[in-house]
Amino acid sequence: MKKLKVLLVIGTRPEGIKLFPVYKELKKSPELFDPLVIATGQHEELASQIFKFFNFKPDLSFGVMQKNQTLSTLTLKLIPLLTNAFLGLEPDIVLVQGDTTSAFIASLAAYYAKVRLGHVEAGLRTHYKFNPYPEEMNRTLISQLAGFHFAPTEIAKQNLLREGIRKEDIFVTGNTIVDAAKGVLEHNITPNMDKLLPQGAEDQAIILVTAHRRENFGQPLKNICLALKQLTETSEKLLILLPIHLNPNVQSVFIELSDDERFPNIKTFPPLSYPEFLFYMTKAYLILTDSGGLVEEASLLGKPVLILREVTERPESVNAGIAQVIGTRTQDIYRQTLHLYSCRSDYNRMAQKKDLYG
Repeated sequence: MKKLKVLLVIGTRPEGIKLFPVYKELKKSPELFDPLVIATGQHEELASQIFKFFNFKPDLSFGVMQKNQTLSTLTLKLIPLLTNAFLGLEPDIVLVQGDTTSAFIASLAAYYAKVRLGHVEAGLRTHYKFNPYPEEMNRTLISQLAGFHFAPTEIAKQNLLREGIRKEDIFVTGNTIVDAAKGVLEHNITPNMDKLLPQGAEDQAIILVTAHRRENFGQPLKNICLALKQLTETSEKLLILLPIHLNPNVQSVFIELSDDERFPNIKTFPPLSYPEFLFYMTKAYLILTDSGGLVEEASLLGKPVLILREVTERPESVNAGIAQVIGTRTQDIYRQTLHLYSCRSDYNRMAQKKDLYG
């Protein structure tokens, strides 16, 4: 029997984390599958961390990362590279994950090369074209190009059905982040990962903060920054941990918090490895983020999440009462964070482990 050649395209760190469990399963059946990996290099430095940690090496790497490049520039680079790769490698199916530009352009290239396409994490929607931008349109268009739709939840499946995707082409699989996170939590978390915590941190409420989305560039990030300052000025019992994304639009705002003696309870540092990040999630009292993946991981750990966005494509967590969408206004971030710190009953209602994405 001919083996099925499966080509996985990965551009960013979250794609690597979420596609590794798929790659691992495919490798378990070498008589059935021949999995290959293309790394586009959209977020080269961050994605390379994941390849190294999970020990799976790309078969092709494009290295298209360029400082401050536009979406149009990235698209112009990837279309010929991916189309030629598909024509040359002749895969039986291409797998993409999520809603990045790499995933969308790989989907378009697969269509041009007349290669079957599978979409992992299909059906997530906010129903707002520019929020998130460009992810909402990326994933919506991928759905029109894909033949196999691996939806993580029933809500995602219903979104696809409303868009006219055939029921027989949709498979509710859960989210592969659950497989990845559980594996790391069981085998790769060690006590010495607490090296970034200052002395006395055990007596403080740790608030883990991340923000990197394109729609939050500019004033929204400045609002978040101001709220963090106000929070630590209000209470010395709050310790904010802020890993800063490598994007210059993020660094230019948050860099002022680095080693600022006026805010000793705000600790900034470069992006963490995946095991380190999960470790600090386990230590957190509360998580503030605009990341979708963190919302999913937090549900496994029982950590409340305040979502620094206007909308979310993961209503499962909001409906379950373990996450709230609070936007990026300084006063809203300050008020809601302080409320969950001071009101233990409301905090306890949110601090629940929920099996929403498995």
